Amino acid sequence: MAIAFSCNSLQHAARAGAEGSQRQPLGFSLAMFERAAGYADINRALVGGRGGLVAINEIRRVLSDMVKTELSGVQDDKAIAQELRLQFVVGTSLTVLTWWLERKPTLPPHEVDAMFRNLTLDEIGPPIGATSRRA
Repeated sequence: MAIAFSCNSLQHAARAGAEGSQRQPLGFSLAMFERAAGYADINRALVGGRGGLVAINEIRRVLSDMVKTELSGVQDDKAIAQELRLQFVVGTSLTVLTWWLERKPTLPPHEVDAMFRNLTLDEIGPPIGATSRRA
């Protein structure tokens, strides 16, 4: 079932978030956390086990494809390579997802998404967003 979350639900999240992505960077993220909330009990049971590793690897693959598409319009710069941006966003997504399921499962998806967005958009720099969040 967690594998079903990783493949089907993330792909649904990508489609659902695609319109949001037009309006805001990383628009897939809220839909991803909302989908994960629906499988929270199963995912918590898998965290740390062999099934969890399989699920995380599959989620990483799907997220990488989604983020790569999102970042395709961002020009590479000398300070931060595109591949590093990709790995940063995917890694942060997985870290936030795992932290949420293990430590703060009662937080609603929109609050988790806000934390994820603050971490990524503040650190990845202005090329991913229309304007810099740093003043």
